[in-house]
Amino acid sequence: MNAPRIFGRPTQRPTPSLVRRMVAPALGAASLVGATVAGCNPATFVDLADDAPVVALGRPDGFRRTGYGTTVASIEGPLGNGALATRLAVGGGPDTGTWIYDVWNADDVGTFRISNTACETPADDCVTGTGSAITGFPQYGGEGACLAIGEASANQVRIKCESSPGNAVALSAGVGAALEFGFAVAGVPAGAATDARSVVLTGAPAAGSGRGTLFRIPPTGAPSELNEIVDTAGVVSGRARLGEAIATASLPDAATRSTSFPTVPQLGVDTPFLAAVSAPGDDRVLIVVVGVDPLNANDIDAQVLACFDGPAGFGQALVAGDVDGDGMPEVYMGFAETTTDHPGTVHVFDVADLTTLEAGCTDTTDVDDPALTVIACPTLDGVDCAGSAFGSALALGDVNADGTLDLIAGAPRTTVEETLGAGGVFALAGSATGVDGAMASFMRISHPGTDDRLGASVATLRTHYGITGVTPRHEVAAGAPGANTAFIFLCSGLGDDASTTGDRCLELATE
Repeated sequence: MNAPRIFGRPTQRPTPSLVRRMVAPALGAASLVGATVAGCNPATFVDLADDAPVVALGRPDGFRRTGYGTTVASIEGPLGNGALATRLAVGGGPDTGTWIYDVWNADDVGTFRISNTACETPADDCVTGTGSAITGFPQYGGEGACLAIGEASANQVRIKCESSPGNAVALSAGVGAALEFGFAVAGVPAGAATDARSVVLTGAPAAGSGRGTLFRIPPTGAPSELNEIVDTAGVVSGRARLGEAIATASLPDAATRSTSFPTVPQLGVDTPFLAAVSAPGDDRVLIVVVGVDPLNANDIDAQVLACFDGPAGFGQALVAGDVDGDGMPEVYMGFAETTTDHPGTVHVFDVADLTTLEAGCTDTTDVDDPALTVIACPTLDGVDCAGSAFGSALALGDVNADGTLDLIAGAPRTTVEETLGAGGVFALAGSATGVDGAMASFMRISHPGTDDRLGASVATLRTHYGITGVTPRHEVAAGAPGANTAFIFLCSGLGDDASTTGDRCLELATE
């Protein structure tokens, strides 16, 4: 296999060919005006004598096609010894295997080497369609640090866990017409009260002759359909393809909701969590809660909160989480990279502002939708947002360890150094008022190739967690499928996550 390249370590002097592909974030935030560009700027590391803060994970030997880095996902959870760990899963989209890299182990940085695979190619031990989607989640069937792999053409989802890497469980939606079950997958939020009843949500957009539906995967047993979403009158049409993209987030308990958010309508399900689900045939995003039916504790129920409509491509990039720290999540909605005349914006809905259930679901235009906040591509020195496809991939993580989630947005069509489609990744700071577009940074490949498309996929990798007295933080991972590479940026350039000494921004607890 090809070993990962950790650029700039003195003990790993690269060959000249590696110097050409050296990568690093570029500082360019409003908060860093006047700061020198040393440390995270590529020019600082031209001799690679210092610790350049980027790991490059090239296409493994077993990967037999282009597009490595089309999908990336963070996996975190307990290992067999109970210690917490983080892994990065990388694939090339449908009909490809998934490679899992060792990023963080217990209280120390990992080797960044391949720890195991979830099959290689369909010609070997993968079923057709494997790798359609990937997502990490903490536990399944008593095993820890697990990965769900969509195999949409085969109508199934495969689950592989770190603590039992030789055993992968395949779950099917059942026989019958092809549903594209596994087209999208999302883990149930860690700590959600419904963890005991479901661990993953998965979309089946071909169900109902293209209307689409959503399934939940329990810790054991067969998947079950959440009929309540598609049974809500007027929510989705017969061509909606509900379930092509999914994002989940935790919700506060009923007592907190009633006292802290009295204007939010009472929900008809108990112990819920939030799910945002795309219906691209209608250019619509549904915001739903998934929880327990109050009349039957054995029944997982769902309820539609709101619907949002937009132009073509709207809502194909989704992420949800509590950035402003008020206890209620926000939903971030971007456009598909392939969208014609991509607007380069991310739309935000704060669930705390909800006042009417099923708001915006009556009309298929946006005339009755609740209000959205719009985040535009940040204006940074030396970065051209025009045609960048900003927001085509989204993730949330606390990259500067200030206790607030930050928004990570891929911009895979960005022109860098007159190189078309080189791509890049923005980090936008979170604050008590939400995402602050004036506090931003940009990560890029310093010697890019045409159509590398860095930022076509993004994820955040949690480190420094489970360690007493150490604040958890996240590192940024991004796929560049045109370069057949996934990158881990150990220095985002955002706020305090910006080195001016040449040191890696990832600091260990013992340092």
